[in-house]
Amino acid sequence: MAKVLVIGAGAWGTALAVVAQKAGSDVTIWGRPLDDVDKINTSHQVKNLPGITLNSSIKATSNTAIAKTADIIILAVPSQALRSVLEVFKIHIDPKQSKLVIACKGIEKKTCKLMSEVIDDVIPGATIAAISGPNFASEVAKTLPAAATLACPDKKAREQILDAIGYVNFRLYLSTDIMGVQVGGALKNVIAIATGVAAGRGLGDNTIALIITRGLAEIARLGVKKKAKPETFQGLSGIGDLMLTCMSSQSRNYKLGRSIGRGAEISDILDSTKMTVEGFHTAASIIDLAKKLKVDMPICQMVYSILYEGKTVNEAINTLLTRPIREE
Repeated sequence: MAKVLVIGAGAWGTALAVVAQKAGSDVTIWGRPLDDVDKINTSHQVKNLPGITLNSSIKATSNTAIAKTADIIILAVPSQALRSVLEVFKIHIDPKQSKLVIACKGIEKKTCKLMSEVIDDVIPGATIAAISGPNFASEVAKTLPAAATLACPDKKAREQILDAIGYVNFRLYLSTDIMGVQVGGALKNVIAIATGVAAGRGLGDNTIALIITRGLAEIARLGVKKKAKPETFQGLSGIGDLMLTCMSSQSRNYKLGRSIGRGAEISDILDSTKMTVEGFHTAASIIDLAKKLKVDMPICQMVYSILYEGKTVNEAINTLLTRPIREE
């Protein structure tokens, strides 16, 4: 029985704890607020997944030393907090024993690093994997059928992780392209803000299809610059995750964009949102990274101009639509 530690007691971390328990693993969730930890241990519930009751075998703790005994460590904290969380945990993590599975999606501000690069900085030599796909936490926690891509260059470690968290209703497809899986997972959140803006503005399904298609092209261009495999973006962690996030009102990023498109103030939207909207932060870091890599990303630039430069939705859309015509 694999010992699985989920770092992060939010909706997605808890959902992955559910599937790991279903796969037969011994599961512990680490959380920071003691109220959240107590709620898991006493009522077997979490605040961000209302109506979900966890199996009583899933335990919670706020003690970082629990990482010493973990075979698999799932990192499900907000991407901008990953470095600081790892700094706290690193004295307890043996890179030769524990496999680190990235379950957060984003690009670190200031450094423009993906999550695997952050881990390399803090815990050199760690065995790293990434999991990503078209998955809403609430549906995964309800054990509705779902699938994701599990990427890890180390075949033996990948098989161990598969055994620990994969089961019949959470089907994992295997890959070695850890960079491609991360790029797809991070950038789809920014593209989802763009489709939300279009929906909120009432621009129609044609426009949304345009944004998704050209958004995928932007994701792939940047991914290839980061030495990802182009075919990764045609799979679950690419087009699959992109479509789900860009077309569903369950998506936090889509909802942010839709509210902006309807005229709401960005600060008011973020203040009223209790859960992390990763695309808001990634929209800033992706522009810096695109400049460094010399990658043209007009849709991401449009989102950035709305979120950070004060452009109106109409101005940003007009800038996008009046770009010079080019071959597809």
